[in-house]
Amino acid sequence: MTRLLILAGPPASGKTCFATELAASLRRKGWDVAHVEADAIRGFLWRGRFRPRLEGVARRTFLRAVEALLEEGLDLVIADDTNYYASMRRELARLALEREVPWGIAWLDVPLEECLRRNADRGRPVPDEVVRRLHERFEPPNPDRWWERSALRLTEPEVTDRVLRFVRSGLSVHRPEERERRPHPESVDEVDRATRRAMGEIMKRAAREGKASQRLGEILSRIRREIASECDDPEEAVRRFRERAEEVLRRWSGGD
Repeated sequence: MTRLLILAGPPASGKTCFATELAASLRRKGWDVAHVEADAIRGFLWRGRFRPRLEGVARRTFLRAVEALLEEGLDLVIADDTNYYASMRRELARLALEREVPWGIAWLDVPLEECLRRNADRGRPVPDEVVRRLHERFEPPNPDRWWERSALRLTEPEVTDRVLRFVRSGLSVHRPEERERRPHPESVDEVDRATRRAMGEIMKRAAREGKASQRLGEILSRIRREIASECDDPEEAVRRFRERAEEVLRRWSGGD
């Protein structure tokens, strides 16, 4: 039986070392395992130079590789990427759902300081600001979402008996109440960009009106992340974000 393990966590949290050790451990037990490493795809595309404009190409290539391997009847496919938004993990879960393949999420909950230290120690570190940004944006799995009902939180990238039990028996096929439209992979990035532009515009207006504050920014950022994780259409996401932001601004007094 084929299974899909979705890894998630900020850069330098130890996902690839964890995936490599897990694959080796299971192969020793006779499992046929494929480890799809998104950073290896990025490295091929970037050729030693950080090129974020190619991130969309890397993500699409990563998803296609996972999709192709799920068709091959392997025992386990490990999808190794940051997958920092819930919507990114949903993309992978849909690939499994369409094939009746059990899946689960293993997420590395590692402090920012430790990620920065590991990033500095590795051969090709990404810029620290990228580590900080993705760590701040990371949305922990929520069992209320149909695609995140099977999730294992790890504070260390170690392959333990608990991890092996999860892979053997903790992965499941979950279905939404209503089947959802499968988004184009680029839509996840576009929703993020569009809602961030809208938030920037709203914060500028709040500054002109004397309402801007760090607390307001935190509230609007949380709302924006929630909508980005739930909505695949950029226009719909911006509309919903603006509506909720306007509600906040109407009652905003600068502190509550």
